[in-house]
Amino acid sequence: MTTTQDIRDLFAYCSPYFIQVGQGLRFQGGNDYVYLDLGAGKCWQSPKTCINGISICFWAKINSKAVIVTTRKNTNAEGFTIRRVNGQMFFQIFTIGKKYQASQFLGDSEWNHICMVWSTENSLYKTSYYKYGILRDTSPAAGQNAAGVTVQGGHKIALGPEVTEPPIQTYQGNFVLDEFAFWNDHALTNQEIWTLYNSY
Repeated sequence: MTTTQDIRDLFAYCSPYFIQVGQGLRFQGGNDYVYLDLGAGKCWQSPKTCINGISICFWAKINSKAVIVTTRKNTNAEGFTIRRVNGQMFFQIFTIGKKYQASQFLGDSEWNHICMVWSTENSLYKTSYYKYGILRDTSPAAGQNAAGVTVQGGHKIALGPEVTEPPIQTYQGNFVLDEFAFWNDHALTNQEIWTLYNSY
C-alpha cells in the first residue's frame, strides 16, 4: 500500500483538478495501489451526465501490461479506465450498455506525456487520446456495444488495480507515474493540451 506521504508527494488538491507537486510514484505490481475517495455525484460516476467532459494528463514510464487509473468499482460498472495491453495504451469510457475507446502504441521503458479527454460534441460522445500534446486517436461517436455494463459507477479513483471496490484480486503493472492531473467536468482543448505539454 502506498503511504500517505507518497500520495502527498504526487498530488495536491486544486479544485477542479489534482496535480503532482513532488516526486512520482513507482508501481511494481503485487499490492501497489493508491485509492482516492472523492465523494459522490461526480462525473466519473456516470460519464454521460458529465456535460463538460473529463480530462486526465500525466507522464508515465511503463514496462509491462498495466492499469494506470480506473474509476470502475467492478467490471460491470460505469466509469473510465486507462490501461496498457500488448504495447497499446487505451482510454476506455464505460456507460450503461456502451464502451468508447481510443488507443495508441506506447513503447516500453520510455517517458511519455499522455492526455485523455472525454467530451461531447453535437450531443455525441467521444474519447480522445493525446501523446506529446498531439491528438492521436478518437473513438467512434456511436461507441461499441457493452451489454455487460449495467451498474452505475462509484466515487473512487484508483491507481494500479483493475477495479476500485473489494475484493480486489489483481494489481497490475510495473510503471512510474508523475505529473498526474485530473480535471473533473472540463474537456481540455487541443491548444490547452499542447500548452500543458510544452510547459514541462
